[in-house]
Amino acid sequence: MTESVQHYDIAVSFAGAQRARVEPIVRACQALGLQVFYDKDNTVEFWGRNFITDMRAIYGGARARYFVPFLSKEYLASAYPMDEFTTAMRRAIEVGEDNYILPIVVGSVEVPGELLNPAIGFLRLEDYPVDRLAQIIAGRVRAAVERHQEPREITGVVDTAFGVRLPRLAPADFVPIEELETALTRVGSLFQHETDQLAPFGVQCRVRQSDTALDVRAYRQGQQVCGLRLYFPDASAMHNDQLLMTFQWPRITSGGYNGWVTAEWDADAGRPVLEYTDMARGTATPVRATADELFRLLWEKIVDHLEHVR
Repeated sequence: MTESVQHYDIAVSFAGAQRARVEPIVRACQALGLQVFYDKDNTVEFWGRNFITDMRAIYGGARARYFVPFLSKEYLASAYPMDEFTTAMRRAIEVGEDNYILPIVVGSVEVPGELLNPAIGFLRLEDYPVDRLAQIIAGRVRAAVERHQEPREITGVVDTAFGVRLPRLAPADFVPIEELETALTRVGSLFQHETDQLAPFGVQCRVRQSDTALDVRAYRQGQQVCGLRLYFPDASAMHNDQLLMTFQWPRITSGGYNGWVTAEWDADAGRPVLEYTDMARGTATPVRATADELFRLLWEKIVDHLEHVR
């Protein structure tokens, strides 16, 4: 009797520390009609078998259309996830499938270039709600299905068997202020994590965060040398769907500068994007950024100022 072989649309790989964040994404993908390899769903099948060999057959064979690793600090430090990633890399190299691996980066981890080429596009987990990330993954699978003209429908992604064109509009569940709230939390957590790196240079930072504001103040020899405030205006303000930004340096009489951040829908990328306007740049042209990129822009402002203040 020949044992049936299960083929999957995606096979997810992650460190145990991220299971609570990955499982909702798996379930959302399954709700859209995707076949997902998820270890927890195969406990009975792996009973009494060499699960490492079985995992390699899935990640490195032809049993999954895409390999989706959630790359975190824990992932890079764990033997089993790294074995899965190495197996998938070997397949991608052998068969020349550059897009077999669809990486999702978790947190502020820096992935070594020998593991993930800097030119390879990736998504950052914190930038997407669960349902939206599942839709993006389903969209990639749908495109592959259509290329091979497979008679399949992915629920919530392909509306009809004809593959009709859908409008490039923001989905009904896109709420700009929710994106800004998520961005504020993310930027604040990155400042909390990174500011200790300034201590060897004689700079102490105080970071205070609430649901509506982030305050970062840098001190040298007990004196404040600059301050950053990112905040929502009062509910009665005209533009309460923006994050306002004020950067101040007390030792310079010209004061500071103002800017703002809005959340827009990127029709080309099919995802939310932040637009950051910095009036100190001498132009009102906004810069598009993720939450992590916004943090880096603000961090650079602080570091640039510190280098010019004695």
